[in-house]
Amino acid sequence: MSPHSRKTSRAVARAREARAAMRAGQTLHLQHRDGRRQWSLSDGSLLAADAAEILIHHPDVVPADSALFSNLPGQTWKYDDRQVR
Repeated sequence: MSPHSRKTSRAVARAREARAAMRAGQTLHLQHRDGRRQWSLSDGSLLAADAAEILIHHPDVVPADSALFSNLPGQTWKYDDRQVR
């Protein structure tokens, strides 16, 4: 397995874990610190950007608020299984 494949596999696995935590009631938060995006779950655990990007594109993970600017993602995301068809 190539290094890129391993990194992608880890990101997918971490996104699945985070989605399970969100299904149990946690939310995903985006903060900007030191000029970088920092993703974390409401329990304070950090989530790598590549895993967060996978997660926010899942149909049952939806924004809980609006983005400050149209070219940025929302700052809070929640699990909503009513979105899945």
